[in-house]
Amino acid sequence: MIELGSATENEMVLAFLRAEADSPRFGWQVLPGIEQQGFSRTQLLDSPDLNNLRQNEARRLVLRNYRGFGGNSALFRGFPAQVSWRRVAIEPADHKHLWVANYGPLVCQTQRTRNISRLAERITAGEITCEIAENVRGIQDELMGGKKFPELIGVEGPESNLILIEGHSRATAYVGLQWAKNIEMLLGRSPFLYQWQFY
Repeated sequence: MIELGSATENEMVLAFLRAEADSPRFGWQVLPGIEQQGFSRTQLLDSPDLNNLRQNEARRLVLRNYRGFGGNSALFRGFPAQVSWRRVAIEPADHKHLWVANYGPLVCQTQRTRNISRLAERITAGEITCEIAENVRGIQDELMGGKKFPELIGVEGPESNLILIEGHSRATAYVGLQWAKNIEMLLGRSPFLYQWQFY
């Protein structure tokens, strides 16, 4: 893993919304949420100003309203209020350290290993044919076509593992393709991460 420098919480929120704005599962919540804050997608996601306090607050509210960020609910139940963020590059040798969040269905799909590599192996072998497998294969097609995706978002877990918050399908797609390039990730650290319900 290569350290790329510090990041801010506002950068993490922006990356999260960018990743899910085009998602078939979450896009329908992100884009209307942006409009409700009185902004356009271009202003908040495509050409953002991270020094603009109103924009930063609007992005936080969008993420809070549908994902619970800063509200101790939904995906972010138990997530610490103070987390330090940094950018890292995940090298191919690090793929084995990528873990799924501690969410029942995802854990079961990894055969309780929580390892993204195991999930990718099972999808490649045709053992998993549900929606996540379709999403992963679609992302793989786009990656092979040259599409660049937003950063993965995760936190430091036990034993040097990296627990994904956002980007499970993208991470699985990369690993399944044995992606040779480094993968950028926003990585959070806090002594209280164990309180997060999906840790």
